[in-house]
Amino acid sequence: MKPEGQKIDALDGLRALAVLLVFFRHAAHTYLTFNGIPPADVGGRPLWHILLNGWIGVDLFFVLSGYLITTSLLQARGHDWKTYAQKRFLRIVPAYVFVLLACVLGAFPFYTVPDTDIGWRIFYHLLFLQDYLPADINVVFWSLGVEEKFYIVAPFLIWWLAGRQKDKTHPARVYGIMALVMAAGCALRYLSFLLAAPDTYVAFFNHVRAPAHANFETLALGVMIAFWRRHGGTIAPDKARLCFLAAFIGLLLFMAAQNMMLDISPMDALLQPPLIALFMAGMVFAVVGGYANRVLVNPLARYVSRISYSFYLVHFPLSFLCFVWWYAAGATSFAFYTGLYFAVSFTAAALCYHGVERPFLKLKDRLDRPPPAS
Repeated sequence: MKPEGQKIDALDGLRALAVLLVFFRHAAHTYLTFNGIPPADVGGRPLWHILLNGWIGVDLFFVLSGYLITTSLLQARGHDWKTYAQKRFLRIVPAYVFVLLACVLGAFPFYTVPDTDIGWRIFYHLLFLQDYLPADINVVFWSLGVEEKFYIVAPFLIWWLAGRQKDKTHPARVYGIMALVMAAGCALRYLSFLLAAPDTYVAFFNHVRAPAHANFETLALGVMIAFWRRHGGTIAPDKARLCFLAAFIGLLLFMAAQNMMLDISPMDALLQPPLIALFMAGMVFAVVGGYANRVLVNPLARYVSRISYSFYLVHFPLSFLCFVWWYAAGATSFAFYTGLYFAVSFTAAALCYHGVERPFLKLKDRLDRPPPAS
């Protein structure tokens, strides 16, 4: 396993996988919806189930965030709150505000944002409240509300946990506390389910899926993996490979079994989220423990990872333009639509990354440099 503080290249592959899962979800849903095909009509077709269930890619993002933010805080030189806040701002806010304004101003062809109460909606989006209030400017923005709340809580939580360790070489107390956090999150999510009584995917999403308190498991597991690695956790290469394959294959089988949000039940609030979190955490755990393969570290995966935040922000509003082009071309296949959609999203994401995101990331990188010796 690489020494603490050294970048783990294979995590780039997992970040690329996360954004591609979300992309294929929206590609499949757009294709079916605009062609008048109800998702229920693709029942019993495992590939369609996998594509439509790609929304769980966000859960992989959350595990990665829990791990990476915790690792960064544990390696920080003292409790430098100001630098931490500046780095989070530079990483998230510029590209987010740019795409938010682009959506509102109609910069994405054929994608319209209703102007009803637009001032109020922009205001609460700027406060990152769109996980509790409707994410109706760009649906993918909901997860940023969850992320920002974690960023606010993380320094208090992580530095407190680091100080609570009874045994500095084995963070058992940390695991126990985070297990309680996960249990509390599961209970709160189920309470939300009981209070909202959702019978559609939209209602379930708004009340049970999107709120920050409904996503504790993934973030908490990322935190636990970071503490495990900090204290010298290792996995034998063959066991790391087995762990990754078991998590990945288990995830695919779980996704292929059914369209998970077609029929809403209490199990969607109680059982489904923890299982998804464990599958995602299993892959991250294996990679942090030393597992890597050519797919995870190849140059394309690493570049997709680099632009993944911009890709995530811009891809959904572009689905409408791509469908119009696809339809105008007289095409009929899903593969053609997906290829066109990916090419346009990839190009737009690269432009957003290099033109908007990267200049601010360079400023962020300056904050990571140690101060000059006196």
